[in-house]
Amino acid sequence: MSTPTTIEEWLARFDLSRFATRFRDNGIDLDVLARLGDDDLRELGLSIGDRKRVLAAVSASAAAATPPATAAVERRQLTVMFCDLADSTALSSRLDPEDMRDVIRRLPDRLRRRHRTP
Repeated sequence: MSTPTTIEEWLARFDLSRFATRFRDNGIDLDVLARLGDDDLRELGLSIGDRKRVLAAVSASAAAATPPATAAVERRQLTVMFCDLADSTALSSRLDPEDMRDVIRRLPDRLRRRHRTP
């Protein structure tokens, strides 16, 4: 089934063509359709049943336009390394948290420089 390109085509798809003139006269086009509410349709003079039908059609169109979520799941291996630095607990109690963070961030570079192989 092709996507409707006019409000008339959309209304016809849901057997609501009798409202085409009202929609057209009030500037309701496909771009406005999703924002129509019960009060808007009441202002157009639609009965309760017809308002429900139009809102159901709008909801069905939105659901059909939403692509289904894909369940593509990728599993990856994760390696976690935990290191407890000697005296780090005592050091962290003496340092400001931001300073401790800086010490920990600088550590890998220092270790690489110290243990660099020639």
